[in-house]
Amino acid sequence: MKKICNLQNKEYQEKLIDTLNAISDTVSSTLGPNGKTCILYSGNVTPHVTKDGVSVAEFIQFRDHFQEAINKIIKETARKTGETVGDGTTTSILLACELTKQILNSNTNVKQTLKSVEESIIQIIELLKKHTIVLNVFDDSTMDILQSIVYLSSNGDDDITKSIMSTLRKIGADGVLEVAVSNNEETHTDIHEGILIESPAHVNKTVTIKSPLVALVSSPIEKVHEIKSCMEMAFDVFQKRKQAVIIVAKEFSKEVQNIVTINNMNNKFSIFLVESDGFAINMYEILDDMASLLNCKILSTDSSSPFGLQNIIKEHCSNKVTSATISTQQTILHGEDFLTEANIITKNDLISKIATLKNTGENKLGEIRSLKRRLSKFSKSATIYIGGFTDAEKLERKDRVDDAVKALASAINGGIIPGGGYSLYKYSKNVPSDIVKNVCTIPAKLLSQNLDIDILSVFAQSKVMNFATKEVGDALSLGIIDPVNVSIKALQQAMVIVRLILNTHSIIIPDDGEV
Repeated sequence: MKKICNLQNKEYQEKLIDTLNAISDTVSSTLGPNGKTCILYSGNVTPHVTKDGVSVAEFIQFRDHFQEAINKIIKETARKTGETVGDGTTTSILLACELTKQILNSNTNVKQTLKSVEESIIQIIELLKKHTIVLNVFDDSTMDILQSIVYLSSNGDDDITKSIMSTLRKIGADGVLEVAVSNNEETHTDIHEGILIESPAHVNKTVTIKSPLVALVSSPIEKVHEIKSCMEMAFDVFQKRKQAVIIVAKEFSKEVQNIVTINNMNNKFSIFLVESDGFAINMYEILDDMASLLNCKILSTDSSSPFGLQNIIKEHCSNKVTSATISTQQTILHGEDFLTEANIITKNDLISKIATLKNTGENKLGEIRSLKRRLSKFSKSATIYIGGFTDAEKLERKDRVDDAVKALASAINGGIIPGGGYSLYKYSKNVPSDIVKNVCTIPAKLLSQNLDIDILSVFAQSKVMNFATKEVGDALSLGIIDPVNVSIKALQQAMVIVRLILNTHSIIIPDDGEV
């Protein structure tokens, strides 16, 4: 039997608000340096004590079907914030719950109020983008800013902060950081040269492969016959040495993806399809850089290259990659001797061009972004292996390090804004929705609770507070800063949740009362 829960009825609206309160209160209790810990216990392992809001959110479950349906919607949507920018999940859930509650309690037309709220959120996001502070990764002072980002994102964990920053100083702020689980209780770091490809790969999960051949293709691969020779070569190296082949190309048709997937599943060969990095002319520049670093040819299915994919041989590919980490969003090719003298000259030239563009005072963000994308191919990379005495401890710690590393990358790539709830408060002051104005003060009020201070009076002086030390001053000086993309993503995902819940008429659940 199924039960229909009509969200237009007062009974279910009140139950919805009770559910939102339970989720919001539990998750937000961990927020900031003065947040409380939460004990997570599943009944079959040692209880885990944590102050990590993401871990708490993931652990929440309701026996009631109605409440669990709401809970899963909120978690699944908010989780995307952490996956992309490494932080902001707690804020995303808090904002979503508070916006939904206040809209329902406003006794106004929900559709009109929702529209006003959405317009206000968009306005705040535009103001955040407009006032973003772009970081210069080649400026020594940037490291202090990045350390603040890591410290705040890791929930004030000194050990995590020291580990990440020590690694970052070795590889540079333009380096590539990965996180993995250690085989023992010790946390350690491996530093290596790496080529980062910031584009999708056709895999279902993250995989690591050893000593693959890498083929670079400047054109789309649309027909099976265009990849036939490559499949034959892949079959040969797989049968002889279990060696995989990575094909980096502009794009792959469904037909090509399907034939490769079928043969991979049948153990005929091991081919990974990775889309090229960059767009238009920038993509070809990146391919040229990669060909130089990997010491291989650029192939094509048309006449854009003298080397045709249909006639591929092993000598056209690179065998300099010692291992590769391939995920749905990026691929990292590891090696030891990518940076030849000529490549070091190219890297320094890119650094010089980026510095020149930043000093012009003009809006050159597009050009700078393209050059940074090229520069990432010449940077060192590192893997931090997270240790612990139990698997549960390793995984929980790995999640927090992973969040901090993502927040770090978000700050480097997107820039920063004053943190501690100040930017949300500041840019919500003049939006049309009173609900949004009110909700955007809540993160700061939560962070300052039990401190016996009116945080909004501090904000009114264009200052922020270090909630751990109670020191008041300039955001940059105090290190109270956030990656702008974390705030933007938290607002966007919160709005997705609010829109989804308030546009829902009914929730249909099993009629047995409990999960």
